Amino acid sequence: MIYLVEHGANLNVTDKNGLTTIMIACLHGNLEMVKYLVQKGLNTYVKTKTEETTLMKACEGGHLDIATYLVVDMGMDVNAKAKNGWTSLMKSCYEGHLDITQFLMNNRADINAKTNNDGITALMVACNGGHLDIVQYLVNERVDVNAKANNGLTPLFFACDVGTLDVVKYLISQGSDINAKDDVII
Repeated sequence: MIYLVEHGANLNVTDKNGLTTIMIACLHGNLEMVKYLVQKGLNTYVKTKTEETTLMKACEGGHLDIATYLVVDMGMDVNAKAKNGWTSLMKSCYEGHLDITQFLMNNRADINAKTNNDGITALMVACNGGHLDIVQYLVNERVDVNAKANNGLTPLFFACDVGTLDVVKYLISQGSDINAKDDVII
């Protein structure tokens, strides 16, 4: 990349979804490249067409060092939302990155944030991903195990839907309502 930059490459080019050079570096875990691109004037606050941030890409890729750099050194907002309402916390929970989830929570991530159209929470996506360690962490942080998405589905439904028995058992042990009704019409 440095060679390309030294020979006039346009660093502000995006793909059809608005993914930038710095976002790709964040997604793939190249902290030194991220710092280099910042030094060259690239904006860490740039967003994709769906309004995903560089921090979301670092969280999706599981790169705590880059997430830390973006939040601590660059002042990124841990609660920024994409167009669909997904946050960096939701990305890290879905992908199963406990260390990033803990980091975001320690930096005031909103544990109760919901997606825009369907009201999905970080706990629901952690359950959907089958990540027991993250589910346990979020419950220990006092998330509502009976929170409902807009259609009435609870975290327990998401765990049952993907068949993660360990998550199902844990949620029930923490007070999940096994008789909760949803609004889904089959």
